[in-house]
Amino acid sequence: MSTRCWIAVEQEPDEKGFNQVHTIYCHFDGYIEGVGKTLITNWNSLEKAHMLLQYGDISYVPEQADDELLQDAAYETTGTALEHVGEYHMMLELQGDIHIEYVYLFKDNDWYVSELRMQHEIPESYFGYTSLHTKFKLLQDVYNELQENKDYCEECPNETDGFYLCDDCEEEQFNKDEEKNNRD
Repeated sequence: MSTRCWIAVEQEPDEKGFNQVHTIYCHFDGYIEGVGKTLITNWNSLEKAHMLLQYGDISYVPEQADDELLQDAAYETTGTALEHVGEYHMMLELQGDIHIEYVYLFKDNDWYVSELRMQHEIPESYFGYTSLHTKFKLLQDVYNELQENKDYCEECPNETDGFYLCDDCEEEQFNKDEEKNNRD
């Protein structure tokens, strides 16, 4: 599924003291448990973050920090990252955007995330809604909070959608019950 995101890296201060931010677009799996998890697991250093931007926009983030895999993910091997004067200007460019659902920013040796929020039922608004991106939060903290709030199957380590059994274990239990009922 295409959950679109931007991946950004804050640069060293220039001669005027500005920290430019370079960004690329990523088309698939931009949600926190997709691109977010991959970034904190496999792209968690300044060197790797810069490597990720080297070919420009990508269709997905490779599971490994590997140049060949990254070339396969890139739309063009001659692409370039967008340059913004700073973090504020990068976010200003997204004002009103409803397509970029997450922005991942590597700065201060950590990944941060900003999420798209939609506010609906605004009667004064021409379209009845507006969009905004949240302030950046430490990605590892947001990811950990998501993990803490998950439900897991009582029979196996699989995730569930709020039920006590996952789909596979529920089907297995159903088949056992059917077999038992048919023997009687």
